[in-house]
Amino acid sequence: MRCGKDLRFFQHEVEPKAVKNRMHFDIHVGGGRHEPLEVRWPRVQAIVDKLVAAGGTVLRVDAPDGALDHVTMADPEGNEFDVLEARSAGQLAKP
Repeated sequence: MRCGKDLRFFQHEVEPKAVKNRMHFDIHVGGGRHEPLEVRWPRVQAIVDKLVAAGGTVLRVDAPDGALDHVTMADPEGNEFDVLEARSAGQLAKP
C-alpha cells in the first residue's frame, strides 16, 4: 500500500512474525530543528495518519521531558519503527 514518498508500502506476509525484527527504521519527517515544533509535529501526525490508514499501528507517542519527539509504530506483522519529528546530522546516533 502506498503511504508517502519516504515509506512506500507495507508488504503483507502469510507467515506470522517468529522473531524480533533485526532492523529498526527511523523515519525522519519533521523538517529539521530549525523549524518550530508547531510546524514539525503536524508533519509527523500527517505521516502517522497515512501509515495507520495503510495498516500500521501506533504503539506509543514519546515525549521525553514533556517535548514531543517521536511516535513508535508497528507494521501489520509487529515490526516496530519510529516516525521522528526531526533530527540533524549531528543528532543521529552512530553505531
